[in-house]
Amino acid sequence: MTDERHFTSYAHQDLDRKKIIKYAKQFDGVDMTQLIGADDSKFPFLVRSDDDTYELLFWNRTCGMMIYIDEDPVRAYATLQYMLERAYPVFDSIEQAEQWSVAHAWPRGPFPLTPEKAEPSDAPKSPVGREFQS
Repeated sequence: MTDERHFTSYAHQDLDRKKIIKYAKQFDGVDMTQLIGADDSKFPFLVRSDDDTYELLFWNRTCGMMIYIDEDPVRAYATLQYMLERAYPVFDSIEQAEQWSVAHAWPRGPFPLTPEKAEPSDAPKSPVGREFQS
């Protein structure tokens, strides 16, 4: 079930932290992972970039790990807070996430991230991501 409310987009806007937190209140009570498309075949998780910066990724049954890019800093912040408050997996590195995926039989095993480990058909299409700050 998707949320039928309409939200104000702040995509491509350079907002200060105070405004981001204020505007994120529009997402109170919203399942942010569902809003960004999580489902049985796309499981969201976080990889820590530093103490308070994260990258949001999906574990996709078909493609393995995929970086999620959100150009709306308010929605990105609300999603991060939602995931941190609900104990979604947080890893310190992509390698740690790969190891966890193997140990817990996430679909399709680890996704090769470097050319020397990848088969031509397995190579990631775009390693570009956006970091989110809590």
